[in-house]
Order: sequence, then C-alpha cells, then structure tokens
Amino acid sequence: MVAIPGGAFTMGTDEPEIQQDGEWPARRVHINGFYMDQYEVSNEEFERFVNSTGYVTEAEKFGDSFVFEGMLSEEVKADIHQAVAAAPWWLPVKGANWKHPEGPDSNISNRMDHPVLHVSWNDAVAFCTWAGKRLPTEAEWEYSCRGGLENRLFPWGNKLQPKGQHYANIWQGVFPTSNTAEDGYKGTAPVTAFPPNGYGLYNIVGNAWEWTSDWWAVHHSTDEVHNPRGPSAGTDRVKKGGSYMCHKSYCYRYRCAARSQNTPDSSASNLGFRCAADTLPRLPRISPPTPGIVKYNAHAIWEKAINNCHDGSELNDNEGKRKEIGSSTPSAAVLQAEGGWRNALWGKKTSDVSRYYHMSLLCTNVQVHSFRKVQTERGALSYSKLSEENKRKTLGLA
Repeated sequence: MVAIPGGAFTMGTDEPEIQQDGEWPARRVHINGFYMDQYEVSNEEFERFVNSTGYVTEAEKFGDSFVFEGMLSEEVKADIHQAVAAAPWWLPVKGANWKHPEGPDSNISNRMDHPVLHVSWNDAVAFCTWAGKRLPTEAEWEYSCRGGLENRLFPWGNKLQPKGQHYANIWQGVFPTSNTAEDGYKGTAPVTAFPPNGYGLYNIVGNAWEWTSDWWAVHHSTDEVHNPRGPSAGTDRVKKGGSYMCHKSYCYRYRCAARSQNTPDSSASNLGFRCAADTLPRLPRISPPTPGIVKYNAHAIWEKAINNCHDGSELNDNEGKRKEIGSSTPSAAVLQAEGGWRNALWGKKTSDVSRYYHMSLLCTNVQVHSFRKVQTERGALSYSKLSEENKRKTLGLA
C-alpha cells in the first residue's frame, strides 16, 4: 500500500462528458490521509484469500457471469442464446468466474499477475475484510486517481498519450468490433503495467473497473465537504476507472471524474477492485498451519513468523533498526514492514531472500511443510536443497 496524503481537491467536473452519470457539478472536497493499494488486487492475491478462507464468489454461486463476446471462443458462444439488449456484446456465460474469466474452457494460469475479475461488490468487501482493509470511498478513489493534479482529465494530465506513450489499458480501434491493441493488450494487463500516477498508483484508470464503498447517486451538492461517504442507502454501488473495454466513442469513462454503477451482486469480465485502509494492516486474517506435520513444531514456526512480521511493521529504512532484525537492505525491511505477504508476491529481491521469502510465505498461510520453490524476478530458490541447519536458520529457529 502507499500513503495518500490528506488534502483538498476538486471532485467531479463542470464539463461532464456523460451527463446521466452524475459527473457534475465540480465541488470542493477535503480528504484525510489514508492508504491505498498500489495495484489492483491480482488473481494471485485473490487465490490466497480463497485458499485461506474457502470463500466462494457470487458468480460461482450463481453459476454464470457476464463476459465480453470478443473474448469468448466460438464453442462457448455457440451455446449462448441471449444477450444484454442495450449492449449485445455482453453475454451471460455459464461457468464464468474469477478462475475461468472467459468461461469453463479458460483459466488464469498465465494471468496470475492480472487483476482478478468477476468479483462482485460483496466479494470485494469480503476480501478487504480478510486483509484488514476496506474499499475506498468514491471521494478517496477520485482524489487518489488525480495523483496530486487539479482539474485534469486523466491521472497524468489532459493528453491521452503524452509523447505518444500509452499510460493506460483501454480500447484502440473501433468498439466493439475491432481492438487493435496498440497499448499491447486486448484484454487485461498485469497490474504492474504502465507508468504509475503521481501517488505511485498503477492502472488506476483502464484495465479493470474498481468498486468503491459508496451507494450510487447522480445529484450532488456544491457544498464544501470533508470525507464524504455517499448516500446512506441505495440499490447500486459506484465503480470507477473504466476498463480495457473503454473507448471514447462509447465508454469515455477512463477519466478521473467519470463514474458508473452496478448492483452489489454483479460481476463481469472487466470488473475488479483495489483496497484502502486508514492504517497499514499488519497481516491478512490467517490461521496457523496444522501442528506436527514437520519435525519442527509448526505452531512455534508460525508464531515466530507472525512476531517477525509484527516487529517489521514498525520498521522504516533506519539502518540501526534493520540490523536489529538482521535485515541488511531497505527492501528487506520493506518486506517485513508490509507484513511480508504483499511485496513477496511481487518477487522483490533482497540480499537475504531465503529468510525473508519464507517468513513472508508463512505470513500468507502457505503450509510450512511444503518447501516449494519460491519464484523471484531473478530466479528461484529451492528451500528443499538447504541443509537441515540452514532450514532452521531460514525459519528463524536456529
């Protein structure tokens, strides 16, 4: 997560592109400082949540979800005989869910670093709760999207492609028939793709729509407000940011002020989320491994890992504090400072990769007895090849 400094900004616009969406009027809003996920929640992160809790998404319970027809195989389309009247490119696909984004003949094996899709608002709230976080309010989301800029269309300014560079994953070509994928992607992109905005947030527009906590409304007061949370009740929830399907000719909603809505149980192949928090969460909600599976006491190992991560949550890049816990580099301290579970996911390199990766994995509820290979950006470390003495040192028990 990244710290978003408190401040005031102009929310909405007096030049709305889509009148019926309630993008206007422009109004002054004050926001307290908070934390925002640097990336959209990925398939890999969501899989950890599901493996840890046994959670079943609403798309899985319902048995289907909406998928853009351009992403479907001919075999899947042949069995579909209905569509959304106002948007016939949206098809209800049986068996479509976060694990099978384009239906039962698809998977996410090569998209673990892409945003999780087919996640309802209720699913997103469940994940955030497990992770010790929450969904951002619409005001927090828009404030974060602007990245410190005032009255600009996009997180980076007013020009869509400064110096010819793509800054977001959106539709190029003719919607909905031809996507030229000039930005490199026809569907979703990795959550780390494209340059971040001024607050260090990646893919805050484009790629996948993102849920917010607010109920939907289209009429807004011009009064200056502090930390607004939207209406107290409603039928739809606000989503922001647009997706890889957005094009100026049809869905010009990859602007910071743009907005749309869905019912809380809705899911689709372009809808995801990211989390926010008032304070940095220490750890996701996890359970300790079953004791006695390995020769080392699993509970003792788990407690050592949790304590290690908790100690790290108070660390900064101060060299003396890092040395206290044997962390020789700032990046190693960061692994612990975030509870290990997030940055380990992205394969951050440290000088002590063995200890910190396995402590991180313990914090994410990976069974300590599996001793699987841990992949990093620069190679892989096989825990199983360590000597018994080094295994104990790696687990912090020596």
